[in-house]
Amino acid sequence: MTPHAIKSARKDTKYDKKGADSMPRRIGYARVSTEGQRLDLQVTALEQAGCDHIFADHGVTGARRNRPEFDKAMAMLAAGDTLVIWKLDRMSRSLRHLVDIVEELRLRGCHFECVTDAIDTSSAMGQFTFHIMAAMAELERSLISERTLAGLAAARARGQRLGRPKKGHRRHLRTRLGHRTMRLAERFRAATASADGAALTCRAIGARRSSARR
Repeated sequence: MTPHAIKSARKDTKYDKKGADSMPRRIGYARVSTEGQRLDLQVTALEQAGCDHIFADHGVTGARRNRPEFDKAMAMLAAGDTLVIWKLDRMSRSLRHLVDIVEELRLRGCHFECVTDAIDTSSAMGQFTFHIMAAMAELERSLISERTLAGLAAARARGQRLGRPKKGHRRHLRTRLGHRTMRLAERFRAATASADGAALTCRAIGARRSSARR
């Protein structure tokens, strides 16, 4: 989150600066994707993990970058605090996004903890686990980039034009389509010029003779 986004989210949150400067707090976050799902299991686990505050998004998919309650949880965090979640997929759907969030927490002097996956960045083993996750995310991004470049190279080798078509090409395409429509219209008029031709044509396409005359 940007400093402006944090400031904006704090306006909607009961942010106690005095409390943030005293004892480190444990801020919990829970999320379910649909309105029909329940938050009870996650909230209970977060309470048992000793969370001081719990924010929950109900009916919000993890693919969204902006989630109201998650933004409030991030805004409440101060240096020394810990963001606690039940499972990794409750906070993010992609490994890259998850690594970005944890890295932002590290830069702000905060910690990250996942209850079910036993990840705690305040410990040496937790930091090691996070570094492995970051390396995997970087590998994933590199593989995607390599596949994209390979696909572009293969398309160029086939002589395929890449990028958006030029304006002249679009105008030429519209002109060709217009000429084709006119040719079809002329052929239809010729086919329906006589009474017998109109009857046969209308019977073939399932139209009325009055439509053919128009």
